[in-house]
Amino acid sequence: MTTSTPQAPPAPAVPAAIRQELQTPMEPTPEQVRRFRTDGYLKWKDFFSPELLAFFDPIVTACLHDRNPLKDVPMEQRSAYDRAFIQVPNLWTFNDTVRELSTSVRAASAASRLLGTTGVRMYHDQALYKEAGGGFTPWHVDQHYWPIGTEKTVTIWFPFTEVPVEKGPLMFGKESHHKHIAREVAISEDSEKIIGEAIKSHRVVEEMSGYGLGEVSFHYGWTLHRAAPNTTDDSRRVLTVIYVAEDAEVIEPKYDAHRSDLREWMPGLKPGDAVDSPLNPVLFREASA
Repeated sequence: MTTSTPQAPPAPAVPAAIRQELQTPMEPTPEQVRRFRTDGYLKWKDFFSPELLAFFDPIVTACLHDRNPLKDVPMEQRSAYDRAFIQVPNLWTFNDTVRELSTSVRAASAASRLLGTTGVRMYHDQALYKEAGGGFTPWHVDQHYWPIGTEKTVTIWFPFTEVPVEKGPLMFGKESHHKHIAREVAISEDSEKIIGEAIKSHRVVEEMSGYGLGEVSFHYGWTLHRAAPNTTDDSRRVLTVIYVAEDAEVIEPKYDAHRSDLREWMPGLKPGDAVDSPLNPVLFREASA
């Protein structure tokens, strides 16, 4: 018996108006930059048009279902992590249409300017779908997994539909990127307890609100965040892209999560190298850089 390799869904041409939107740089206001750097995250309304989201939603969804690693695993048999969401990374490498979304100048320019860098590279993209009835996402920090020697890292999190509170939007720990809380703790039921207790002792303010259609958020790699369960009958469909400063370097891996990420997202690189493998293209660079 042979196992067939998953075939990517068709990749339709991106309409001209949507392509223009993707290629248009974004300039955050001084107040948006201040809030992002102070709070550790920023929500940005009307970042993407409804037309863009409606076009890409079924394409990204088809890619996710095609490669869903949990499609034969009942919810009750999954770990806390797997109950939280279905995760499919590197969509940009196997679907040319999604590539235009994941590598957009629109998102990369906003990320770079919020960070205050001359440019940004991709670390990786991933679809994160919280199914109807999907569980909570435990408290965690993304950069726990990344063997990268810079704090100038940011994730854009954008849903394809509105995300009311009942659907499991992100909750952020305000200013937590400055506090060095539980940076050695991987996402798990333990991280929910450990970080939850640390948040109380450090008096970190927890903030959560729904996302309107077209609204996105940006958060630092060291910003604490979690999400509530999805209690609706519709999936919470999200694509994320992680950006790192274009001059970021690989650091010596500290634990298995680092070693795994080094192999997966920066193939062929070693500590001290620039983060410039074929999977880490520069997505935006200021003209004066």
